[in-house]
Amino acid sequence: MLLDSSLVEIVLFSMAVLVSSVASERVALAAALMMSFLPVARAELPLFGSTVGLRPEDVMIGILAIRAVVSRLLGRSVRRRNSFLTSYAGLVAVCALSFLWVGVAWASGASQGAPPTLYFAQKMIGSSVLLWVTWEVCRTWDALMWSVGAAIVGGLIMFGLVFFSPEGHQTSASESAEYYSEMYQAKFQNVGHLTQWNPNVIGMSFGMLLIVTAGALALRPSTRYRLLLSAAGAIFTYGLARSYTRTAMFAVAAAAVYVLFRFAHLGYAKRGALTLLVLGLCAGSLAIYTVDANAFHFDLGADMNTGSRLAVWCTGFDLLLTHPVGLGVGRAEQVVAETMLFDSAHNDWLDYGLELGVCESLYAFWTFWRLYGQCRAATRVPGVMVACILGEALMVFFFVGSLALQVFTFQKQVFVGIAILVCFVHLAADMPLRRPRSTMNLGLFGVMPPMHPHPGIGQDDWPRGPLPKCAVPGIRQTAKELACHG
Repeated sequence: MLLDSSLVEIVLFSMAVLVSSVASERVALAAALMMSFLPVARAELPLFGSTVGLRPEDVMIGILAIRAVVSRLLGRSVRRRNSFLTSYAGLVAVCALSFLWVGVAWASGASQGAPPTLYFAQKMIGSSVLLWVTWEVCRTWDALMWSVGAAIVGGLIMFGLVFFSPEGHQTSASESAEYYSEMYQAKFQNVGHLTQWNPNVIGMSFGMLLIVTAGALALRPSTRYRLLLSAAGAIFTYGLARSYTRTAMFAVAAAAVYVLFRFAHLGYAKRGALTLLVLGLCAGSLAIYTVDANAFHFDLGADMNTGSRLAVWCTGFDLLLTHPVGLGVGRAEQVVAETMLFDSAHNDWLDYGLELGVCESLYAFWTFWRLYGQCRAATRVPGVMVACILGEALMVFFFVGSLALQVFTFQKQVFVGIAILVCFVHLAADMPLRRPRSTMNLGLFGVMPPMHPHPGIGQDDWPRGPLPKCAVPGIRQTAKELACHG
C-alpha cells in the first residue's frame, strides 16, 4: 500500500464516517468521488472463505445511501425517473439473480468446486450504489458542479501519487512487471488488486477526466476557472500519454474524431450516420491489435502485445460459443482463469456474455446505448449543445475502451463519469442554463457559478401544474419535483 500504516487507515476510515455523516450531502459526495481515484487505504474483510476489499469511499457512499433512503422515506426528496437508470436497474437485477443462483447451486452441492468469486458482484454493488447516490444528491447544478470539480481534483491528486513517488523521483505507470505477477495471483484467489495502480485504470481515468474537463470548459465558467481547467486538461493529457495504455489513447482519439464530425455537421447529423460512425470507430479500435506494437519499440506493458490480447478474445469467444446462456456471475471468472492467464476476456460484451449469456450481453449494450441516445437528444436544449456533444464523445470513449478493457463491467472510476453524465443530461433537459450577471461564490470544488433553473423564471415563480414532456426521451419531471430543487 502507499501508506502501509494501521493508524493511517484507522484515521482515514474514521474521517470517512465523520464526513459522510455530518457534512452536507453534496460535500460528502464530492469527497467520496474524489477518494474514488485515490486507493490509499484498503481493509480486507473475510466473507465466505475469501475476502472483500473495503475502501474509505465505499464507507462514505454506503452512509450517503442510508441518508438518501431516509430522506426518501421522510418525503424530503421527490422521486425522479430516467429511462437509462430503469434499464440499468434491470441489468443489475439480472446480475444479482445470476450470482444468487450460482451461490445457491454451490451451497446445495449441485455445483462442484470452490465457492463463487465475489469480485464481479462487489464491483457491481459498489458502482451501482455510487451511481444511485450521485443521482439522488445531484438535484441542482450547484451540487453537480461540486461533483465534477471533486472528480477533477481527485484525478490531479492521483496524477501526483502515480508519477511522483514520496521519495521525490518520477515513476512510470508502464513499469508494471511486479504489478502483473501479483495481480494474477490476487484475482485468482479472489483478493482483488494487491497493488494500487493498474496502468489500464490510470489510462481510462485520465482519458475520461480529460473529456469531463473539456465538458466543464464548454459550460463557459469564469476566466479564472477556465485557466485552471485548461491546466488540468493538459495534466490529464500528459498522464494519459505516460500511462502507455494504447486502448485509452485510441479511445480519446476516436472521441476527438467524433466531436469534429459532430461540429462539422453543426450538431444535426442524421442518427444513422452517427450510429455508423460510432460502430466504425469501435471496429477501428480492434485494428490496433493486428499490428505488433513491439516492432515499433513501444513500452506497452507485458500483456499488451498483439498475440496475447487476440488470444484472450478468441478463447473468450470459444467459451461463449460453448456456454451461450452464460456461466453465472461468480463462476465465469473461475472458468476463464482456468482457461487463460486472465480472469476476464478483456472485452465487456464478451464478459457480459460469459457471465449472463448472449441475450443479456445484448441487453447490456442496449442499456448503455440509451445513455448515448439521451446525450444525443439533449443537444436540442439551448446553451448546452457543445457540452452534450462532449457527453456523446464520453460515451464513444467508453464504447471504444470497452472492446479491449473492463469499462462497463462496473469499473468504479468509469461509473463516476457515467453518474456525472446521467445527472448532467437530466438537469440540462429539465433545467436549462441561465448564467447570472454577477459572479457568485463558487465554493471549493465548483467550476462555474450557480444557475437558476429556467431562463427568466424565478424560483418562486415556477409553474405549479405538470410541465410539458421533456425534449429528452426517458426524462420527465413534475413541478413538485422542481420545487424541491430549491
